[in-house]
Amino acid sequence: TTVAVDQEFEIPPGDPAFSVDAEVGFIPSQGELLAFSPHMHLRGSAMQIYGVKDGKRETLLDVPQYDFNWQHIYELEKPLSLANFDEVEITATFDNSKENPVNPDPGAHVTWGEQSWEEMTLCFFEIAVPLDAEPAKAELTEDEQAKRQVKIDAFVQEFIEKFDLNGDGEVERDETPLALEKFGFWRLDKDHDRRLTKSELEDLARHKLDFETE
Repeated sequence: TTVAVDQEFEIPPGDPAFSVDAEVGFIPSQGELLAFSPHMHLRGSAMQIYGVKDGKRETLLDVPQYDFNWQHIYELEKPLSLANFDEVEITATFDNSKENPVNPDPGAHVTWGEQSWEEMTLCFFEIAVPLDAEPAKAELTEDEQAKRQVKIDAFVQEFIEKFDLNGDGEVERDETPLALEKFGFWRLDKDHDRRLTKSELEDLARHKLDFETE
C-alpha cells in the first residue's frame, strides 16, 4: 500500500470547486496497481487519478460525485503495470459553498485535519510486487547510508505526526483514516496488535526505498 497525499492546502470560504493536486511519492517499477481508495471529508466532491507518461496524463479513475458516507475501494479488472508510468497523480476537488448540503460551515477557511469538519487530500493505492522481484541493490557508502537513514527517520516522523492523535509515539488502528483502517492497515501491522510501532514504520520506509525508482 502506498499513498498520494497533500497536507499543505487551505480551502477558501464559499469556494464551490477548490482543487488540490498530489502525487504518489513511491512507485515500484516492477509493481502492478490493483486498486484505489480515495479519501476526503464532507467537502470532498470529486477525485480523479491519473497515470503520467512523458508528460501525458491517462485517467485511471474518475469519481465525479464523491460521498464521504460511501467510501469505496475501486478494484481494477486487470492489474496495471506501473512500468507504464513515470508518475501517478490525483486531483481532489472540494465544495465549500452553501450549496453543499453537508458543508459544516461555508464561511470557514478549511485546512488538513482528522475531523470531518476539516479536510484531507488522500488516496491509497494497493500495489503488488512479484515475489521474485529484486530491489535495486548497491553497496552504499557511509554517506549514502546516513542519507538513507535520514529519509527513513523523516518518513516515520511524518507518519506519526500525521496520525498519532493521543501522542504516545505509535499509531493505533482507530487513529487512522477509515480508508487506511480498512484498506491496508493489516499489511503494515506485522504483529497484529492493532498499532503501528516505529519499528514497523521503519520497515515500511525501508521497503519503499528498496524499490524506489531512480
